[in-house]
Amino acid sequence: MNNYVSNMPFEQLDGVNKVYLIGSEINYENAVVGYMINNARFSNHTKLEVVTTDENNSMIKKADRTLFVKSYYYFVKAVNHFILTNGLENRRFINDNAKGFDEYKKALLTEDFNTLLKKSGVFFEKRMIDFVYEFNNEPNAVIVFSENTFLPMFQKSYSISFY
Repeated sequence: MNNYVSNMPFEQLDGVNKVYLIGSEINYENAVVGYMINNARFSNHTKLEVVTTDENNSMIKKADRTLFVKSYYYFVKAVNHFILTNGLENRRFINDNAKGFDEYKKALLTEDFNTLLKKSGVFFEKRMIDFVYEFNNEPNAVIVFSENTFLPMFQKSYSISFY
């Protein structure tokens, strides 16, 4: 995917206000990054929200908040659909860094939001909308996810490349 240039260096985790951990048990998958997140929580009062399909996820006990989903794929699609429908996307970032965005947007918006939400397993639309607005309004947030979880799902779907 070669999106590594858009990634944040691990060392900068110390300066974020909130970490959204999606589809990962970071303490097992990358213990160094897990330590850095936990250190930021204790040193800087960084908040941690875990989005998981696993009610036994070991990160739940460390999280300030947890959102359970049935499907990461449909959760991300529902989140993106809501963002695009409501004009909440960061056009400056997209224009400067993405190719294929307009095609992605057109394809995604042909899908039914309520169907995506139902397939995501988020039973309260307000909870997903709160997630979107909290992330969008957080001036210094980062999403951490496991490539092992996401790459197989998104390689089959529409892609946007960042440069």
